[in-house]
Amino acid sequence: MAMVSRVQKHLNYHESVNDIMPFIDGIGRELNPDIIRIKYTRDQVAFYNEYMSFCKKDNVADFNSLSKYVVGMLSADKMRPLSITHLIVDEVQDTDGIQFTWISEHAKRGINTTIVGDDDQTIYSFRDAGGVKIFRQFDKAYNPNVFHLTKCFRCAPLILKFADTVIRKNKARYEKSLVSGRNGDKGKVTFIRSDKADDQFDVIKELVEKNPHDWAILSRNNTTLDKMESYLEVPVTRIGGKSFWEGLEPSNILHLFSFFRQPGNIGLMKRVLSFLNEDEQVLDTVWKHMSSQKVTFQQTDLPPDASVLTKTLHKHMAPMMTDTRVKEEIENRFKKIREWLEMAGYKMSNTKGEPSVTRISLMSCYRWAMKDGWLKMLNIAAGMTMGNKKESSETEQSGICLCTLHGSKGLEWKKVLIINCNHDQIPSPKVIGDEGIEEERRLFFVGMTRAELELYITWHGKPSAFITESFPKVVELSEENPCIDGSEDMCLQ
Repeated sequence: MAMVSRVQKHLNYHESVNDIMPFIDGIGRELNPDIIRIKYTRDQVAFYNEYMSFCKKDNVADFNSLSKYVVGMLSADKMRPLSITHLIVDEVQDTDGIQFTWISEHAKRGINTTIVGDDDQTIYSFRDAGGVKIFRQFDKAYNPNVFHLTKCFRCAPLILKFADTVIRKNKARYEKSLVSGRNGDKGKVTFIRSDKADDQFDVIKELVEKNPHDWAILSRNNTTLDKMESYLEVPVTRIGGKSFWEGLEPSNILHLFSFFRQPGNIGLMKRVLSFLNEDEQVLDTVWKHMSSQKVTFQQTDLPPDASVLTKTLHKHMAPMMTDTRVKEEIENRFKKIREWLEMAGYKMSNTKGEPSVTRISLMSCYRWAMKDGWLKMLNIAAGMTMGNKKESSETEQSGICLCTLHGSKGLEWKKVLIINCNHDQIPSPKVIGDEGIEEERRLFFVGMTRAELELYITWHGKPSAFITESFPKVVELSEENPCIDGSEDMCLQ
């Protein structure tokens, strides 16, 4: 990424590094020059060529370049293949053209090659994963023995039945009959409809916090997970992404409320006054006075050149430290805090008119205060700044995990919630054509099959087309009853 940034500055290129990286990776993975000419613009190809010149000048190479070099040398018999008799390739549906060429160079030299994968779980087209085409290419080239592994030992029978109903809508796949290998519990599938997004998050919060163990909350994107995390008052694990509260603005809000709880903490004083745009010299003066006089912030004398915001905070510090459960008083305090933040340049809405992360953070703290009182909210905020959130670990899945559908692949939990299954979320409105829709359906299938015993699918407003097309009876019943327990007769074949 650093090299791409250098080239961008050198060429004064009009796109951001994040926008450039996809075509650098895409061109780097493509072996066919004709496809590169068709798929990418002249500017993009020129940028890539300049990028390669920079790499050559610095005597470095990225992974795609090394991979192309290796398969080129293998194809020209200038490099020996691995000194092995057998090659087993797992998750082969995720291989791209270069990787498949590397496999083929070994297979055609007589190495016993076995590929293993599931064409229904290919969800990485953005990095040129071949999917079902890989199996067909291998079948055509080598006429291999084919074994269908149709028994699933993860999912209970009812969950697998609903997931199978969804994936059967895809046409570009091998036909197969999925059978559960689990004995005993048939499993549970529940559909939950809400009128509004906030109602959905409230229902999920109540559901998981009753017994906050062995849950995964999955979503199409991290933005939804951020919003969900802001509702929860229990520790969570984020897999494949950082916590909402680790963002700068949400973290600042937590530290502000922590400061009300610990007004003598020099570190909190400096952080809070700093994000309220106070001058560094004023911070040092306040720090020295608090330390030498052994007083808290509200007890110290402010220097005359302190900002209006610092003086306002100082004036209201004492009441902000006292407990209250009175609704009007809590609302009044949050109104003041919001005004201070807006004075400091914090926006309450983003460019789309939606609540900003600052506002979402304040709304979360507001809910905590309204539920259990002001002091309890301060304690929650302080705890979250001190590491109350579990460290992210893919092996630590006993509590509540938040994960995108893409990030969930290969993992499993006893209870899975797929949230925001709305018509404008799943499938993604950005996908184009049948191939894109089928990949989104596979992504939904992957999420469903992460559940061992219980699967919950939630939406607000209009449900996903994948729900409507596969479970029309569920959609019909949900108009009268927002919570539907799934049964086999609801699976449309």
